[in-house]
Amino acid sequence: MKTIDKKASIQLSLGFLITLIISLVIFILSIGFLTDFWKGVDELKTSLDQQTQAEIEKLLAGNARIAIPLDTQTTKPSKAVVYGVGIRNTLTTTSYEYFKVNMHNMGLFIPVEAQNDDYMLSCSDMKCSIQDGYDGQGYNDLADPNVISYLVGRDGDMNIKLNRQDTVGVAIMPNGDAPRGHYIFNIEVCAGNMAAMTCSQSNYYGDMPTPSKIHMIVK
Repeated sequence: MKTIDKKASIQLSLGFLITLIISLVIFILSIGFLTDFWKGVDELKTSLDQQTQAEIEKLLAGNARIAIPLDTQTTKPSKAVVYGVGIRNTLTTTSYEYFKVNMHNMGLFIPVEAQNDDYMLSCSDMKCSIQDGYDGQGYNDLADPNVISYLVGRDGDMNIKLNRQDTVGVAIMPNGDAPRGHYIFNIEVCAGNMAAMTCSQSNYYGDMPTPSKIHMIVK
């Protein structure tokens, strides 16, 4: 009896040890994956600035307040893309020199094999989920709740003097299990008199409440 108990105890200990090792490996791989992602984002930002700054300046040279020259990009799961959002301060007062760029909390997803079905993108805290339908208690996730990861450079906060302009990068990455299709994200820009402000309908800048859009095609 004692021998059986001892064997069971050893098996239990080995099972726990194996589970712990697997959990640690997954955790380490996750950290490495995120590190590589954000490192890649930094490299893409440098490349983005070189490729799009001239085009952004050209667009802002007119009366445009917000310019996103490469607003549609094609990628694949686990590969980040970066968009340049240019802002020119054309306000008539020097009291509003702080600007913020956010990923709007609502977007749209159109799957490759769409049958007249569009799905809602819900974005917050650097993650987006695809949601399908409201069941009376909440929206149902169509896929993994965190199919998209995103990052707005400098937390979206910029100080732009009157008649000056600046550019911020918005990085988006479809995670490994992201469905193929057309993702449409809404970008909101706000202006105010303080740093790190909160966006609301009262301080929208540009064409809000119709936000600027960026498109990501996942193949």
